[in-house]
Amino acid sequence: LMIGSSPASASDETSKATATLAAMQAPPAELAEYMTQLQVYTHKLSLSVSAKNVPLAQFYLHESLAHLKQIQELFPEYESQPIALLIDRLAIESYEPLSELLDSKKAAAAGKGGFDHAIEVIVNACNACHLSCDSPVRIQRNESNPYMQDFNP
Repeated sequence: LMIGSSPASASDETSKATATLAAMQAPPAELAEYMTQLQVYTHKLSLSVSAKNVPLAQFYLHESLAHLKQIQELFPEYESQPIALLIDRLAIESYEPLSELLDSKKAAAAGKGGFDHAIEVIVNACNACHLSCDSPVRIQRNESNPYMQDFNP
């Protein structure tokens, strides 16, 4: 409240400010931000698998798939590319081999080669999707841990 202003003028200023804020639109979401978060989840999934931490891998598998579904909702199309359709046809199904291996009965019997192959299926699907969209982004599996997190069971 400004000194010397009447309650009516303060109320008018508040109303104008509220109307201005209501008229402002949030900037459009960027697909790259969501894909970066997906990359974090998938990298943590890979590190969990490498550490043979099945419960943590199951957690990051769930987070990756939930994030893919969120991307589908927010970006059915992006820059004339059918993102939701590509996620349905390439991404979602690429997590299935790993999901099956992480089943508690199969995880104990699955060797490192089976898990490595399942992660490569995911990485290859990411790259196939990027290629189909003429994206310059290429995903590559990286065994280093840049996170302040221990992935061991």
